[in-house]
Amino acid sequence: MTEAVPDTKPVEGPSDTEASLIQKSRKRSRERHRRVEVKYNQKRSATGFEVSIDPPHSDKLGFRFRLYDAFGTTSDGFLFGEINRLCGALSGADGNIDEGDLNSALAVIDGQQPDSEIEAMLLSQLAATHALAMDNIGRTRRAQSLDVLRERGNLATKLQRTFVAQIEALSRLRRGGAQTVRVEHVHVYQGGQAIVGNICTEGGDKSANGGQPHEAIDQRAVAIALGPALLGENTPGETVHATGGEGEKKMSPPRWRSEKRRAKG
Repeated sequence: MTEAVPDTKPVEGPSDTEASLIQKSRKRSRERHRRVEVKYNQKRSATGFEVSIDPPHSDKLGFRFRLYDAFGTTSDGFLFGEINRLCGALSGADGNIDEGDLNSALAVIDGQQPDSEIEAMLLSQLAATHALAMDNIGRTRRAQSLDVLRERGNLATKLQRTFVAQIEALSRLRRGGAQTVRVEHVHVYQGGQAIVGNICTEGGDKSANGGQPHEAIDQRAVAIALGPALLGENTPGETVHATGGEGEKKMSPPRWRSEKRRAKG
């Protein structure tokens, strides 16, 4: 029996349009600062697990400052505590953390370049909420029963709403008290004069009520953007514990070592 000969036809190169887009993408990628990354290792020992978080290169002090900058802080306590909380939020049922998931969350935080610890905390929550929402969306698609479909779908929807609320909170924090004006009704009378405000009066003849505006025919609220003139401007250390499903992990940068955790069973 003759074996099938694999297709050895060479893959065509990119078209002129694709090649042009590749060049533009390369340029934009070089202009973006490279997101901080870590090497995450977890090894099983006789009494549990050993965890270490290390730099992906030999400059351990430089790695420490990259992490400071990524989290908008100069505090060892905050940095290590927030990494601990982030690891706990991303760990699976067995307490393990996928290195790719951790670096993905770090990219979200570093990509927004937080100016303060509050911003870094919001960004950590954003990354964790997104990861959990996407997980539940996937579980919804794979659901084999209506009950699971509803449960996972509802949870995914709530998480997505939370995600949007977190983005809005971060945006308000960065704007720093921008003024927002909401107008309930707009009345325009003969001659082009407009009365703007939350005004509600009895209906009747204009001449009989001294030119006061009538109640708006359309009872729906009207929101008016008053333009930019009224809007504000958008405006290492000791140890870190990474909490997992099986116990507490302890890490000390630039090579953070864990406390040994007892394995289940």
